[in-house]
Amino acid sequence: MTERFEKDFALIKYAYENFNMVPKGNEEYERMISGMQYNRFVPELKVPRIKTHEKCQRYSSMKLDDFHNPQEFEISQKHQLKQIFGKIDNTSIIEPPFFLDYGFNIEIGSYTTIAPFLTIIDGGIVKIGSNVKLGPRVTFITTTHPLDTVKRVDEEYEWARGINIGDFVRIGANVTILAGVSIGDNVVIGENSVVMRNVPSNAVFSGIPARMVKKDGNL
Repeated sequence: MTERFEKDFALIKYAYENFNMVPKGNEEYERMISGMQYNRFVPELKVPRIKTHEKCQRYSSMKLDDFHNPQEFEISQKHQLKQIFGKIDNTSIIEPPFFLDYGFNIEIGSYTTIAPFLTIIDGGIVKIGSNVKLGPRVTFITTTHPLDTVKRVDEEYEWARGINIGDFVRIGANVTILAGVSIGDNVVIGENSVVMRNVPSNAVFSGIPARMVKKDGNL
């Protein structure tokens, strides 16, 4: 995956209009979601990243016994998720614990269920559709680093590419999805797979790297 050299103004506009808490107007943020080299240690990115890590910890430490009833507990959970994710539907469920880098670059549709130990390194925008089921320990990695040692170590640059997950997707336990991947609708990804390339709709993929094992319009 190579870096890009121009801003993606359509994507920037989408983020500003649809996501909570994004650092609007920040040069490094716009470069980051566009796939250009950026510096993740500028305060406008570093501070929100630290705050998101803390929010994830607070969500994961919530206890049912601290609330009057399960309904009150659930309402508080959903409120906290709105403060963590860029956009998330109220019908979706995320089981703790989970780890996000920014949170505000993630969009989750309706009736999606995510098992514990989700990890999303969301330098790039991650869109997860509706009616998606993620098994435990699923990892999304949108970032990568230059091969050049000076840029990688001394200048601390990296770049990102977004990940898109369609509707009615099932992703098994311990799956890793790498930067730039798009997964279509009605897809199954077998457990322990590493997804490095795009996956078409109505398919079953599995393995390292993940390869098609079945394609059928009526999965």
